[in-house]
Amino acid sequence: MDREIEFRILGRLLERCVLAEATTVGATACVGGEEIVFSGDGLEACTLAALERIGPFDLPEGTHIRFSQGRLSAIETPDSSAPLVISGLELPPATAVALRDRSEEIDYLLIADDRYVMIAEVKLTGRINFDCGRFEYGTLFADTLLRGRALPHNAPVSREDMFGR
Repeated sequence: MDREIEFRILGRLLERCVLAEATTVGATACVGGEEIVFSGDGLEACTLAALERIGPFDLPEGTHIRFSQGRLSAIETPDSSAPLVISGLELPPATAVALRDRSEEIDYLLIADDRYVMIAEVKLTGRINFDCGRFEYGTLFADTLLRGRALPHNAPVSREDMFGR
């Protein structure tokens, strides 16, 4: 349907609800049957009802998105999605991405223990932190030889461990 949605509840704003069916809120097609969240800036969070381009990202149906002050701030891809490329990294399905404030650069990733992302030919999993899009630290997905040092699966590694000073 092509109807504008407007809520007035006795001077208070609606903060969250569950849509009965897929509905476009602003420019975003949100899936029905799941919670959507509003803030003073409009839509704050929902799950996409269809493939949608938000900012520079083509996000698949079923992706949960969050906005902060009207800008995309977090993405969580569904388990069944194709890999998503952000900042040159191919992210596996079911990855949560936090973007830096007012930026399209990655702040951190959360990757399931049975999946990984490749950074400088090293497989990393779990929480991976970045600073202005630059890798800072993460956890090894498998036993790895790094700069002549054998490190076990799940070992924490930093930028210095991987690249030196």
